[in-house]
Amino acid sequence: MTATLSDLESVMPTDDAPEWPSATWIGTLDLPVEFADSIRVHDSGGYRRARLLLRREGRPVAFVYSEIEDGNLDAARLRELVAPWNGGDEPPAEESPDGDVVQLPTMSVVICTRDRLDLLREALASVLRCDYPDFEVIVVDNASSDDSCVKFVEILGDPRVRAVTEPRPGLAVARNTGVLEARGEFVAFTDDDVVVEPRWLRWLATAATGSDRIGCVTGLVPSGELRTPTQQYFESQVHWSNNLQRTVFDMATPPPGVPLFPFQVGLYGTGASFAMPRAVVVDLGGFDEGLGVGSPTGGGEDIDMFVRVLASGRQLVYEPAAIVWHRHRADVDALVTQARGYGLGLGAWLTKVACSGTLMPLALRRAVRAAGHLHDVTAPPNVEDFSPPADLRRAHTRAVVRGPLAYATSRRQGRRARPLSQLRRGRQIPWEVSDQNTWTARLAVLAGTSGALSTLPLGAVPSALLLLVLVCCGGGSAVTCWLDLPAVAAAASVVGLSVGAIIAVATAMAWMGAWYPIPSCLVLSAAVAAAGGLRLWQASANGPSLTVP
Repeated sequence: MTATLSDLESVMPTDDAPEWPSATWIGTLDLPVEFADSIRVHDSGGYRRARLLLRREGRPVAFVYSEIEDGNLDAARLRELVAPWNGGDEPPAEESPDGDVVQLPTMSVVICTRDRLDLLREALASVLRCDYPDFEVIVVDNASSDDSCVKFVEILGDPRVRAVTEPRPGLAVARNTGVLEARGEFVAFTDDDVVVEPRWLRWLATAATGSDRIGCVTGLVPSGELRTPTQQYFESQVHWSNNLQRTVFDMATPPPGVPLFPFQVGLYGTGASFAMPRAVVVDLGGFDEGLGVGSPTGGGEDIDMFVRVLASGRQLVYEPAAIVWHRHRADVDALVTQARGYGLGLGAWLTKVACSGTLMPLALRRAVRAAGHLHDVTAPPNVEDFSPPADLRRAHTRAVVRGPLAYATSRRQGRRARPLSQLRRGRQIPWEVSDQNTWTARLAVLAGTSGALSTLPLGAVPSALLLLVLVCCGGGSAVTCWLDLPAVAAAASVVGLSVGAIIAVATAMAWMGAWYPIPSCLVLSAAVAAAGGLRLWQASANGPSLTVP
């Protein structure tokens, strides 16, 4: 039976008044529907227009705008706007997230928060309203200034919710803590400044269980509040706030019209709404602690995980029916801070891509287009009655340039790229290969090759330079590529052990009275290159395979 629409509720009510002549009230409209003569818009004081997300059988089909007059919408005008979607065939049953169509897995929801209890209350309440048969909520209190979050969860007394504390700051660190605490087969991630739809978990789970190859499902994250121009500005910049097309991403079949795939930032969704099998998160080593809010890089941990899922040969599904309403930053200062954070995270993540033996060749083939894309994504959108700060775009670009230094700072702090790798396959892997190990192994191969080439008749200067590489980097890189050391200690060890090895070899030959510099150089070079090559082979064996078009 078709419902009769007589009033509309806001998706994210607030006591704050609109601050902008073009402020827009946000709501939803489930089709099919009949219209009463008058449609009341609740909590619409000060708003002149409404933005409605139209849904049919739970799937979003369009955004429409309608003027608000005296707290009401024009029913005739709204009927005309929604007419293209307010009839027709029903979607097939297999697209429904109902439990009688698919067997829904157990789910753990991870919400990371830090000193934002007021926002957390609203987000947690919306998650607990989810229509899902078996789920738990893990609130990770990440380096907060007090224990109010933990006390709130204790007072709440809901057996589905538990709080854990993570004293080390960083969103990636907090998410890894949530994964370790999770008991569900799948882990869903969201933020503390959102309101999730009641069927959010059902849509995520239904999409995630559609194939054994699916490693991640993301969802639509539109703004639940457009009462300030800065919120509209941000909304206009991001792709994941208005994309209503369900898409399956796969490295084997690049999507048409996306020349930067898989490096198109914002194409897959955002960290405010996604779910992964817990086993996949563990297999990939968890979230990179060097990325994300709270780390020196300020962001990037979500796009890094999305691309790693694809690089592992798995599929990523963007399911717009899994809706999470987000509260964008409301003032200009917060917008500038957010732009800097996004830029810093992007630059840091691009640095990681440049250091990846599997992704770097693919990225190089797209480098020219990427530069153009960076220009496009930093271009300011045109927002009515609003002029963004003159230096906003420059601040974003400068932050991208500072990204490599921020990523290096994270590594110097001991933030690991794959902190959960020791849990993979349910056992300890004593020789797990980190990104740092991979690069020192490559350095060992380079040093060994240079040492061998230095014995050829290439001339005094080329031979000396090649030999210098072996002297400064050879023995040390061959040793440190097998050790899990902080970045600074690893760099010092490479040089110190390399010079020490050369001195030890020279001293041994002098003591034995057998001076054979060329054979000794060849033996040392071969040993160094073999150590590095073996470590790289092990990295390939333990790590995910990648076939790119």
